[in-house]
Amino acid sequence: MEPATHPGGSRQPKLIMTHTQMAASLLLQMLLYYSGLFSLMWGIITACIMAWKWDNLDDAPVFQYITMVVFVIWAVVEPLRIWFGFVGNLKEKVPQLAAHCLLNVFPQIPVLIYLAAFQPSLLPFERVANVIQLLLVIVSAGVGFATTRSLVRNQTSQFYLNQFEADGVDGAEPMIPLTAFGTPPPASSEPPARSASGADLVHSTSAASVTSADTAAARAAARSSARSSAVPLDTLNALNTTPPGLRRR
Repeated sequence: MEPATHPGGSRQPKLIMTHTQMAASLLLQMLLYYSGLFSLMWGIITACIMAWKWDNLDDAPVFQYITMVVFVIWAVVEPLRIWFGFVGNLKEKVPQLAAHCLLNVFPQIPVLIYLAAFQPSLLPFERVANVIQLLLVIVSAGVGFATTRSLVRNQTSQFYLNQFEADGVDGAEPMIPLTAFGTPPPASSEPPARSASGADLVHSTSAASVTSADTAAARAAARSSARSSAVPLDTLNALNTTPPGLRRR
């Protein structure tokens, strides 16, 4: 993006149009946005409920510690999951999207399954909120996986397109088409027919004109040499005439 100077003196970035197809997913972006907002509210409410349970309920300390550790794991991983999804989708980067899908599968889905079904003294509000959070993560994982595959296909096709455009430029080797069995086609014994270009036609025409001019000049020189070497008629008559002293008597 290059800055452009306007008559008023202000410099604004110059937009450059490209022919690259966008592979970012609008559905994934919407899921990440609303999932981030819901996760923030869900995390605050869940932390308050866990603190209330710790003081007012007589659950086994083992389950209380396990629930606390599981919630801390979710609280640490969730911002990373949202951030990787945002960056990978908006900037079309495969590593970030792959990390987003991995964090969806583990540890977020197992953590939410435990919080929605296996933690002790589960309140009805917690069950509903945990199930909604679990569904958002599962849908986000599926859409993220589909977006990652689409992005990989798009970047692969763009790579091969750039290779085809670079054939014959800067010493780039042309790509050889493959057969249906994945092998290169057999080499032909006859050289490929090459169509005559405009430069070849001009060269052949100029060569023909030079040849015809040389032929005409050679003919003219031959005629002039023949004329110069011709013996005059008087000289021939003089040579054929016998001197008077040598005549027979």
